[in-house]
Amino acid sequence: MKVKINIIEKQEVAIEGVLSIWGQITIGNFKESVPIGLEYWSRNDFERQWKEGLERLQNYDKSCLVTYVQDPKTGPYIDWWPMYKIDNKVYVQNHILFADLYRNRIGDKQFTPDTCYDFIPNRKPKEKVSEWVVDLE
Repeated sequence: MKVKINIIEKQEVAIEGVLSIWGQITIGNFKESVPIGLEYWSRNDFERQWKEGLERLQNYDKSCLVTYVQDPKTGPYIDWWPMYKIDNKVYVQNHILFADLYRNRIGDKQFTPDTCYDFIPNRKPKEKVSEWVVDLE
């Protein structure tokens, strides 16, 4: 599969007051640098989730890659990339959850590297969202 994610800058820096590192997600020919906030999840949490998130597509039709999780008590915010396996293709979208979107989807439940998959919405093919498609291989 032509989807990968990794840390590109290991040096921790403050981005908008949050200790962060820089990562990069690659989907086919598309690449985007993303800040990885270390306020709520650790670097190891993110790396473990990314590995599992990619591996899950071997056995599940939905998975995700999480790139940012803020403490829900101080400011609920999640930046993530849900992935949908359909036939031999993977459809990747970028979603951001905050405020009411966060409360409606996550509520009072824990969003962790183990539970993040429970919150992936169903893909709505007619909805106009940015979406990348790659072969499963």
